[in-house]
Amino acid sequence: MSTHEDFLSHDEKGMVDDIVLFATKVPSVAAILGISTQQLAAIAKDRQLAEWIYNGRIDAESQVQQLTAVKNLLFYGIPGTPIQDLNLVPIADAPSPLAAGIFSRYRAMVKFIKAQTSYTEQIGALLGIEGTEIVIDETQMKPKAKVKENADNKIVISITKGHSEQIAVYGNRVSDGDPALAPGQDEKFDFIQVVSHPPYNDFRLNKVRKPETRKYKFYYMKNDKIVGQASDVITVPARIYLAADGNEMAPDMT
Repeated sequence: MSTHEDFLSHDEKGMVDDIVLFATKVPSVAAILGISTQQLAAIAKDRQLAEWIYNGRIDAESQVQQLTAVKNLLFYGIPGTPIQDLNLVPIADAPSPLAAGIFSRYRAMVKFIKAQTSYTEQIGALLGIEGTEIVIDETQMKPKAKVKENADNKIVISITKGHSEQIAVYGNRVSDGDPALAPGQDEKFDFIQVVSHPPYNDFRLNKVRKPETRKYKFYYMKNDKIVGQASDVITVPARIYLAADGNEMAPDMT
């Protein structure tokens, strides 16, 4: 159980928004707080880094999803199937130099500001650094998930992100007619991927050209480690196997 007062949002988008607000407003009170031009330049640089990596990562993940869907059609699609043009946007070049520890420096700067005798709650509100008490029991953190879309070309599952940084996706899948588990045998869930920005989109084709049952469970992650409990298991009858979806290379078991 952890109880602390924090001015930072609990999700990465909110954290980036926080530093953008801070960097935008802090020049107006720099003289009052004794903040140097070098410190202002460092704050502006961290804002630039935070926006670059966050937005670039979202663009990259969106493009990977586009490329996966088009790859399936190009490799396995029925000749003549129309394919929409890709809407790929080049990822912006990285600001130089890259410097680890954006939010550690942000916290240190906030600590410096709050130590000044000229600091007031009004200034804190302006900068977005007046925190509220947050109580988090990481051992009890548990994602909530539900099926948002079950189509012939993808399965979409919405997941609550809570106070986590990322979500680990685990799953298994069984084709119709596969042998049932032996009595007392536990289901095995394999790691699929890490999701930073829900929902989770599953574009994988069925193993064979017949229906299969997919099961998913999700875990919260902090500092690249799983925390808390697994979500309830989500069961989905997957039909990403039809010829129209291009799965002609899978064995025809119908």
